[in-house]
Amino acid sequence: MTPPRALPPVWGLRAAGAAALWGLLLASCSLPSLLRRSPGGPAGAPDPLFVLGGAAVPLVAGLAIASWAARPRPWPGLRGVLGLGGLRRSAALLPCGFFAGLAASVPMAGLFLLAQALLDPLGFAPEPQPAVAWLMDPATPPAAVAAIALAAIVLAPLAEEILYRAMLFGGLAVQGRPVRAALLSSLFFAALHLSVAAVLPLFALALLLCALWRRWGLAASFGAHAGFNAANVAVALLFS
Repeated sequence: MTPPRALPPVWGLRAAGAAALWGLLLASCSLPSLLRRSPGGPAGAPDPLFVLGGAAVPLVAGLAIASWAARPRPWPGLRGVLGLGGLRRSAALLPCGFFAGLAASVPMAGLFLLAQALLDPLGFAPEPQPAVAWLMDPATPPAAVAAIALAAIVLAPLAEEILYRAMLFGGLAVQGRPVRAALLSSLFFAALHLSVAAVLPLFALALLLCALWRRWGLAASFGAHAGFNAANVAVALLFS
């Protein structure tokens, strides 16, 4: 399903602006404050309930923003705003997107290593994100590992695809300049991950996700995002 293009530009700007503001709000909150430490667990172990809760907040907000943007006519409803096709088509696109994301993780890892090599002489010492650090820590209990994996592979990609692709990119693309919309939304997405070394690979990944969303809708971009994160989770667990 190709996402609808005959949408009022004013509503697109409102949807994009709401998604951008929410993304900035999320970035301003420190992740460790959402992943509260478990009182009975080992030092540094995250509470699984707070892992899932912290990942569910942007997902609920994304759906709320999408529902708000879908109300004014002539928007084609929530499915049209998100770029969702029928159930059978979405079920077929999900695994295709997932394997595309797995494949994309290889060149993205190369871009990360390239960025790290360029930043090392400048004194930048990239640190893994808290979730990755917990996955690599052998002391992290299995329940916390499962919660982090679920949040990273399902909840976070779905929330980010709704916010950054359907709302931000989609809202900007209806202004008539999809290439500029893809560049701006991808840069925003990469910057909000707050990792200098990851900006380049995340920017490239976001461009791919924009193309998938525009051509095939949310199922394809979410599947690819989930596949990419699944590859990263697997690597983190492999080196734990």
